[in-house]
Amino acid sequence: MNDLGPVLAAAEEKLKLIRQLERETNELLEAPFESLRSCLERRQATLEGYLEADRRLKELCSGSEKLGAVIGLKCDFGSLPDELKPLLELSLSVRAAANRILRTEPEIAARLEREKAEILKNIESLNASSSAAANKYYRSFGTASGREAHENNKTI
Repeated sequence: MNDLGPVLAAAEEKLKLIRQLERETNELLEAPFESLRSCLERRQATLEGYLEADRRLKELCSGSEKLGAVIGLKCDFGSLPDELKPLLELSLSVRAAANRILRTEPEIAARLEREKAEILKNIESLNASSSAAANKYYRSFGTASGREAHENNKTI
């Protein structure tokens, strides 16, 4: 078998990034509303790094059908040579983290929908308040009186 050092290093990097992505995903569930945007931006940057690490790992394994089967978890686990077991363990850990992230996604979407509903409720409340009605009246009065003043300033 070829030197597995670079392949294992790439798989470890991929695992490190998916674990970071998992932490950032979980952070979205509890982060204060004000920091959601920065959390999402950090998560996006980590996701892009993860996708690059995945691409690099696949590139390193492209010359070997057996390595590709191990990282894709499409191999016979029982007959796997001992030298490939560390790669299999890394691949299984990556898959487990990805599954946990996927299970968390609906909770994040629900949280964002709750935040959106709360913001809309606050906007509606502000628009229905007496000060909002007075402000609308004041603006319409100011606009109407401004037109009258302009019409009365005719020059002869």
